[in-house]
Amino acid sequence: MMKNRDSRLPLYQRLADEIRDQIASGKFKPGDRIPSENEFIAQYGAAAGTVRQALQELVDEKILERIHGRGTFVKKAFDSTLFRFFRFNQNSNTPPESRMLSRELVTPASYVQRQLKLNEGDKVIHFTRLRLIDGQPALFEEINLKHEGFEHLLDYELSSFEDLLYPMYAEVCDQFIFRAEDTLCVEESTAEIRRLLRIDEGLPIVAIERLAFNFGNTPVEWRRSRGRADYFKYRVDIR
Repeated sequence: MMKNRDSRLPLYQRLADEIRDQIASGKFKPGDRIPSENEFIAQYGAAAGTVRQALQELVDEKILERIHGRGTFVKKAFDSTLFRFFRFNQNSNTPPESRMLSRELVTPASYVQRQLKLNEGDKVIHFTRLRLIDGQPALFEEINLKHEGFEHLLDYELSSFEDLLYPMYAEVCDQFIFRAEDTLCVEESTAEIRRLLRIDEGLPIVAIERLAFNFGNTPVEWRRSRGRADYFKYRVDIR
């Protein structure tokens, strides 16, 4: 039976919401094969067309993916990188590395509180880190992560953090990033940013604000990344 679903919604929508919640709760994880249409029909007593429509909605949302001859699977977690916006040494084979600078449990600024839909008094884990390529600072990041669900990250030594955070969220906290919204703008560099990125006064920087969501479409991370504007590139494919 589906729990506490609005009976005014079409049955396929209620079923899609039920499956979405099961994914968000971790019952089905990225890469897992979900039950077949026949199994859902038996479990919920729904018509085949209703189940098919519910699954198709989740496929269209890129939460699920169908693999011919194998079944329907939860799509692998979001793995896009901010480095797609910046160009560095094109001949370098060295992957970007990260250097965690600080971590603290804090009351977030009001803007971050609104972005993450936090209640009054909720805390966030606030990180600062540098991203480097060939040992040269490329990005400075401020990351605000919901405390609830990510508490285990407070127990890690800063030197133990991996270069890619989203796989670490999944492995350590069983939290999966499904999608993110990026917003770009150009800013004047501050003295602190110039020191961290080793740039001259007067050189502008590009700031990328990212709001990341879990499979339940709940925002869990807000970050601001700043990089040199002369390294920045933007490309969009319009069809």
